[in-house]
Amino acid sequence: MPKRFSLLLLSLGLILVSPPKALANQPDCWEYYEDGNGQRICLENGRPVQPPNLPNYVNAVAYLDRLKQCQPVATAMGFFIPGVVVESLVRGWESDRCVVQMNAFLAERPQQRAVYGLCRYRRSTVAMLTDQRAYEQARTGNITFSSNDPRDMALSDAMVQDCQFSRNWLEELAP
Repeated sequence: MPKRFSLLLLSLGLILVSPPKALANQPDCWEYYEDGNGQRICLENGRPVQPPNLPNYVNAVAYLDRLKQCQPVATAMGFFIPGVVVESLVRGWESDRCVVQMNAFLAERPQQRAVYGLCRYRRSTVAMLTDQRAYEQARTGNITFSSNDPRDMALSDAMVQDCQFSRNWLEELAP
């Protein structure tokens, strides 16, 4: 499968899959203690670290509803690499482009993030990302892609044009 199709599938998966609820409610720490109020305090090398200010993640359908209007919203999902989570943040309109940032982090160290990708979607790309098929995939979790499908190919081309993906995001997360 060509590289651009892999990027498209990965990006679509980031957009359409429902977030794990634990990430939205409490940072998952590899090492932690609970204070007197039951609040989890993350530790790194035995020292307390400030937990990240995690956004209020929404499910895939709610994400698409907001993306369609380019209204600020966030969702997160597990990555194909075990232990890696990617959050997708719609930032809003910048001129005539919808800005969406994707950050990667390790579930055990959510306070350290790396930018995985930055997209400046044209209105036509947002329309493809939020079409009827996208909603069906969001509802079912059954994400498909075919190089023989004109819609999938148009979406792939749009993503290649509208997004920049980091090549060293994983190295940035290394301890």
